[in-house]
Amino acid sequence: MPPSSHPIAINVDLGEGYGNYKCGPDEELIPLIDHANVACGFHAGDPLIMARTVALCKQHGVKVGAHPGLPDIQVCVCVWACFCLCLFLFVFGLVWFNVLCLLYLSGVRWGGGGGGGGGGVGAPCREKMTCTDMTSVSQGFGRREIKMSPEELHAIVLYQIGALQGFLAAANVPLHHVKPHGILYGMISRDAALCRAVYSAVPAGIPVFGLAGTAQEEVARELGLPFVAELYGDVKYRADGSLVIDRVKQAWRPEDAERHIREQVREGTVTATTGETVQLPLGGYQVSLCCHSDSPGCVGIVKQARGIINEWNKEKFPQGG
Repeated sequence: MPPSSHPIAINVDLGEGYGNYKCGPDEELIPLIDHANVACGFHAGDPLIMARTVALCKQHGVKVGAHPGLPDIQVCVCVWACFCLCLFLFVFGLVWFNVLCLLYLSGVRWGGGGGGGGGGVGAPCREKMTCTDMTSVSQGFGRREIKMSPEELHAIVLYQIGALQGFLAAANVPLHHVKPHGILYGMISRDAALCRAVYSAVPAGIPVFGLAGTAQEEVARELGLPFVAELYGDVKYRADGSLVIDRVKQAWRPEDAERHIREQVREGTVTATTGETVQLPLGGYQVSLCCHSDSPGCVGIVKQARGIINEWNKEKFPQGG
């Protein structure tokens, strides 16, 4: 397939912190991009973060879309808090246990009765509870599959879009698009029934961002939703054109990221992890290249993408398309 027949934009997943936890350098990324996919509270994000992200996007003229995900948020701080509480209770209980043992060995008796001698020597405690491995604590972050019915998926996506719409209405900013997050994006690219459940929660006339040549494109056409085809600046592809979704983003060497982005933009192809050249079926759709705020070196990747895309757009669409 030829490269895009329209100017190419850039979108980034944003607002993916939680409470005091900050996920990515959103303030640095927003001035570089065209579209923001804002987390809606299920895989990441909370009300204050959503409000601040919408305000930043409005300040920089960035169009805002909903980024609903599966409900698997796990905040490491909470896990550590529980661990510390259990440790405190264990130590506190151990202290009182030792006090009681000493009182017993000293002949002290509880209750109203008299008498009774000192009783023998107590056996020492030979076992000690320890916690030796906290290294496996991690976040799901919407990148592990959860089996849910179509009805459940429809409801959670409707809920999340509605949450973001509240903040957008308060800021007088329109909802520009909807783009599912992480493994949910992968699930609906493969399963038309699940995709139908998710896309039927999207307000009429609102574009969906998705992977061309998959169930996402098919269902968007079926439901009459505008479809924006995505490229990926910091995600690898398999030979069948599907995406390799990592639970934790891996670093890219700058020269590899540049080659990966440039090939997609200028050739309409991508090199798979196994070496094959994969055609990207962009057709006549609008196109937006996605990057992620939790990728190591994300600001550098987005700056590279901005340079390559600006060069392409200026060369092919001098009047702005």
